[in-house]
Amino acid sequence: MNNKCKVTVAVISYNPVWEKLRNTLKSIVWQKNVDFEIVVADDGSEHDSFDKVEQYLKEKKITNYRLVKNPINQGIVKNVLSAVNVAQGKYIKLISPGDFLYDENTLHEFVDFAEKNPAAAYFSNLFYYSINDSGKILCYDNKKNPYDIRPWIQKDICKIRKNYLFYGDYICGASVIYNSKLLAKYLSEISKVAVWAEDMVLIYMIANQEIVLYMNVPGGIWYEYGIGISTKKSSVWGKRLHEDSKNIFHLIENKKLLPIWFYKAFFSECKAERYFLKFVHIPWFYIKNFLLRLKVRGYSFISYDVSNLERIIK
Repeated sequence: MNNKCKVTVAVISYNPVWEKLRNTLKSIVWQKNVDFEIVVADDGSEHDSFDKVEQYLKEKKITNYRLVKNPINQGIVKNVLSAVNVAQGKYIKLISPGDFLYDENTLHEFVDFAEKNPAAAYFSNLFYYSINDSGKILCYDNKKNPYDIRPWIQKDICKIRKNYLFYGDYICGASVIYNSKLLAKYLSEISKVAVWAEDMVLIYMIANQEIVLYMNVPGGIWYEYGIGISTKKSSVWGKRLHEDSKNIFHLIENKKLLPIWFYKAFFSECKAERYFLKFVHIPWFYIKNFLLRLKVRGYSFISYDVSNLERIIK
């Protein structure tokens, strides 16, 4: 992969609502003081809006972009991989229609942090929002991922691995920026076993002791809450994500990156075996898991300016 720019912003799309896609592009094209390209990857949509994308970018005098059209729907993982395979940035930021870069300095801040702190991946602050039926913007200050940010601030690798792999205190994929070469490497492997959960590539990275860092820089990502597959209340998507998780952990088990009992403790078909192995190896699992999700920990209040969001949407 030849890096011809500092960062690729890859918009991952399937049957997008044009207004959301346009607004996401708006948040990208206003970026300042950073060398970036745009890739829009579509997963076999009937209406990909590529004609509107090209017209919009032409109006904004953006020439460094590529459109990737997958002929059939293959799932999010392979759609992301199709974007990663053409990306020319040293770093890559994945984003979905309806999610936005916080302000015009966001990419510059991300890249500046990454250049000073080499790692496989980084995650930023996330500002959860939704828009109600009357058009009012709602912000959710109590929504945070991971729930416990303290190990990340303290760079406590042992506790990070334990919270992430054992207790599932995950980073929200919308907040992540990756080293492009490493994302290509790991994603190509999980694409053989997973279909939908592209952000579970972080599980594999962390299990393999790659460095993942928290970027506590101003701004971050405006994240449309309740729209993504991980925040939808859907039994169908729940089953799909569980199957992806099961397959990814099986891949990790085969590479001997976790204890031999781990996979059965979480994915054995026998419920009694799952309970028994957790009791033996992680005796406080259920209490710890409950307490972890009871409230967020370690976050100081991060001020944000909702006018930035209004400027994008309106």
